Amino acid sequence: MFRNDGTISKLRISAYEALMDLIRNSPADCYTIVQKTTMLVLQKMESLFAVEDSLVTPADRSQLRDMQSSLCATLESVLRKIHPEDAPNVSDAIMNGLLRIMLGVGLDSSAVMEEALLAVSSVIDCKLIV
Repeated sequence: MFRNDGTISKLRISAYEALMDLIRNSPADCYTIVQKTTMLVLQKMESLFAVEDSLVTPADRSQLRDMQSSLCATLESVLRKIHPEDAPNVSDAIMNGLLRIMLGVGLDSSAVMEEALLAVSSVIDCKLIV
């Protein structure tokens, strides 16, 4: 689940930033990839919830928080690209995941909370457009 080299030279963060740029700048004919990315991000969030309680060391918890933050930011990018008619199909699952992250993080990481709240804002924007 965690790559040993993910934190070296900010590899994981750079990979998520590249993914977000690809989503943001994707042409209309790549929309199915945006949809699939949404589902993959949600699956990754679920897998992180499954291991969250088993993490003991502060380094593992820090890696988890970094990944959660990146996933929230990725969801925000996806939601800004998703078609308004598709938003209701994924918004409940996204909100459930974001709420679980926010409840699990608490005051533990303001960066994760900030990214989650930005993603919530994107969900609200999608819901208002529909």
